[in-house]
Parts: sequence; structure tokens; C-alpha cells
Amino acid sequence: QTATALAHRWQVDLDLKAAMALLEEQKLELAANESRAIHMANHDSLTDAPNRLAFLHALGQAVRGEHCFAMAMMDLDRFKLVNDTLGHLAGDELIRMICEVLQQNVPAGGFVARLGGDEFAMLMQVTGEDEAVMLCERLLKACSASFKVFGHSVQGGASVGLIVVEPGSIGDPVDVMRRADLALNEAKRQGRGCVRLFAESMDESIRFRRQIETGLSEAIAKGELKLVFQPIVGRGLEITGFEALIRWCSPEYGMVPPAMFI
Repeated sequence: QTATALAHRWQVDLDLKAAMALLEEQKLELAANESRAIHMANHDSLTDAPNRLAFLHALGQAVRGEHCFAMAMMDLDRFKLVNDTLGHLAGDELIRMICEVLQQNVPAGGFVARLGGDEFAMLMQVTGEDEAVMLCERLLKACSASFKVFGHSVQGGASVGLIVVEPGSIGDPVDVMRRADLALNEAKRQGRGCVRLFAESMDESIRFRRQIETGLSEAIAKGELKLVFQPIVGRGLEITGFEALIRWCSPEYGMVPPAMFI
């Protein structure tokens, strides 16, 4: 009876040990799966760089920090042409190459993320605007090289919008991104392939544009559009016809010419 009891106890101990080993293995597998899920949620599947979610988290920490930093938003120039001529696989490969170039050339402690499509964002600790512009121009130069994509030579190029944030000056990370995006739009409007530093006038012009768009959408219903006629004069100074033109008589902005509201 004693031997049988000891043998039973020994078997129970073996079963318990096996169960503990299985639980430990499942625990490690669960931790690995959780780690992979967190990584996938915070990283871009194409480049494995941090994604928009991870960038917003890092930007929030920078905004709450005690150091001056720069946020740069970069968009590739004429990227659609690569997709249209060489295919989307070539476009994806170019994006991977550009991301690698940015990660290699960003200053120590810098943060590079792919926001989506051909758009990237960078965070860099700087001493002021001059250093920030210099660093961004260096990144832009590195991306303006010729890349070999599936045997084809592709000329890289990009535009950069930049904002420098002093400690405590802006409390909302989304507002920092919005201003960097405005600077990027300005860089594109001014010919691409350049770095543009955010200025308050950019924000004012966009705000005015939105006000114009909102007011114009109601102008017909409110009877604020006025038709005027400009005579067309021939060589003998005779009137040969008229050009019909619209003027917007806005109660808020007065007489708005078509060059502005169109």
C-alpha cells in the first residue's frame, strides 16, 4: 500500500511538473504574441518604421518635454509617376529605400516615421530654426539621389515642411502636425524640392481660404453673386461683344474678385 501510494504520488508530481512546463510555455508564447501585436500596431508593415500612431505618441512626449525640437514632414515629389510607369511594387521598394536613407541620416536621437503613402515625419532635438533647416536640407539632399529600383534608375526628390517648437509654446501635438503640413503644402506650391519653415501667415491664409469657401457655398442662395459685362472692343474701337463676369458681393469681405474666390 505504501509503495502504491508513493508511486501514485510520484506520477502526480510528474503530471504537475508537465502541466507547469506547459503553462510556462504558453505564458512565453502569449507574451511573444502580445509583443508582436504591439509592434504591429505601432509599426508600418512595409518599412517596419514607426507608424502614425507611434509618431503621435513620440510627438506628444516631445511637446510635453523641456527641450526645443523640430518636426519635419516630408512628401516625395512625383511619386505617382513611379507607380504609373514602373508599377506599385517599384513604388513600395522606393519607399523602403527612402525610409532607410532617412533613418541613416537623421541626427542621433532623431525619430523617423512613415505616416502613410509617400509621406514621412521626423522629430529632431535642435537649438533653433537655423539648425533645424540645415538638418532638413541635409536629409533632403540624401533623398535627392538616384536610386536603383528593380534595375531601373529612379531620381529621388522630396519636399519638406518644418516647424520648430520651443518648450511650452504649443500644447497640442495635432496642432504641431497641422502646422508642419501647412509648411509642406507651401514647399510644394513654391516648386517642390525645398524646405519651408512654418510661418504664422501660412495659417492665416488657410483660415481665410476656408472662410471664403464657406461663405461662397451660400452665396448663390443669398443672392450675393452679381453678373457684370466687360465690353470687347475691336480695332476700330467698335464694341464687338461682351464678356460675362461674376463678382461676389460678400457682406463680410465686400466686393471679392473672381481671382480670389475661384
